[in-house]
Amino acid sequence: MTISIRHQAMLEKQGGTETLTDEIYVVFEPWADIRAFNDTCLPPKLQDRYLVFASDGGGEMYALDLQGVDHPVVMLPLIGTDGADAIPVADNLDDLFEKLGTRLNHPLLPARGRVVALP
Repeated sequence: MTISIRHQAMLEKQGGTETLTDEIYVVFEPWADIRAFNDTCLPPKLQDRYLVFASDGGGEMYALDLQGVDHPVVMLPLIGTDGADAIPVADNLDDLFEKLGTRLNHPLLPARGRVVALP
């Protein structure tokens, strides 16, 4: 499983933090724990399709849909998900962070397009 270096940098930067708006609450997993988090939260048949990177603290997970163009962000139930219940949340991580009011378009972040394997 691979994601863009830019997405990795964004998730590393936010890892271990919480963000709350009027509509959205997100608890970001630390980057070093994402692989284990996915192994725990997702059934094996979905582990190549989704990358869970956060939760809402109430039984829902935020995940990148790795089969979608630019990896859209979806919500999945923590228990009993089969993927058919994915709810679109944002077009991609940039869109999610914009909705959260978190600006990550920093010149030190890698450009889009490069990929990295998960740890």
